[in-house]
Amino acid sequence: MLKMSLLTLVGLYAILAVAGREAPGPAPVAVPEAASAQIERPAPVAAVTPAALIETPDAAARPAALIVAQPAAVRMPGPALRPAPEYRRPEPLAAAPAGAALYRVIATRLNVRATPGGAVLDQVTAGEEVLVTAAQGAWMKIRIEGDGVEGWVSGKLLAPAR
Repeated sequence: MLKMSLLTLVGLYAILAVAGREAPGPAPVAVPEAASAQIERPAPVAAVTPAALIETPDAAARPAALIVAQPAAVRMPGPALRPAPEYRRPEPLAAAPAGAALYRVIATRLNVRATPGGAVLDQVTAGEEVLVTAAQGAWMKIRIEGDGVEGWVSGKLLAPAR
């Protein structure tokens, strides 16, 4: 066992000694002191604080180093990102149309439909208040204020609020 371990270590050392060397490259060139003084060096960039960026929103007033360093806007693949609902800005509520009335749901669950008797869009539960904007026979067109959903419900499952 000791012979095999020693032989393995010697073999690894030999492989690393031969294959582990860097390939020879070009030798470094010595530049005389007089020539290095002639090399043009960029002017130092003044430190930019975040407050300076806020105060100068237009690109013309920003330091040139920042304009070069900023990448162009790149469209990333995939769907557009939107903030989570709790971080979105609330949309202003539209004014209630003339003749609209507030009604309360008296059924356990009430389907909100796209058209009278059509496909179900949403559901409202007992006790929720909805704004009735129009009526057509036994059907009433409602708007759910929190969601902004508009649809049709059966009028017999609504009662006037208060």
